[in-house]
Parts: sequence; structure tokens; C-alpha cells
Amino acid sequence: EQHWHVAGKRKPIVLVGPPDARNRCFVVGYQASERMVGNPLGHAFSAAIEEVGAEAWYDLFDTTVVEISKDDVEKFKVELLRKAGNLL
Repeated sequence: EQHWHVAGKRKPIVLVGPPDARNRCFVVGYQASERMVGNPLGHAFSAAIEEVGAEAWYDLFDTTVVEISKDDVEKFKVELLRKAGNLL
């Protein structure tokens, strides 16, 4: 809320978990909005995964909750920042 009052814009949050036994990391993104108008962060997640050719597994219901191969996480983060830069 504090950021909203200062900048007039809510920023997305992206969390990357540690690798599991299968060498996959959970990546979760969240962007609060006044009302539901699609999911621009979800579109950026999908585009970044496709752009870097990351090994990713996700439920098609929510494109901002994915499992990504540990080897692809850094490339994904760089590409996600590029794709979602307008949300910042």
C-alpha cells in the first residue's frame, strides 16, 4: 500500500524458490490491481519462458505459478525483467 500512495502504481512481486530434488524451482509472480483486467504479468511470464526456451512446467489456469529448471532460472529472470519492464 505504501508504494501505491507514493508512486501511484502497484509493482509486481516475483519469488523464486530453491531447487527441489528434481532440480526445479518454483517461481511465483503476483501483481495487485484495482480490478481484474487480464494478467499482464502472466503474459510476461509466458513470453519470457518461450523467449529463452526454458524448461518450464505450469498449470494453464495460472501462468504466474511455474516450475522452471534451475539451469534456466537466471535466463528467465533477465528475460522476464525485459518483458515486464513496463509494469515497473
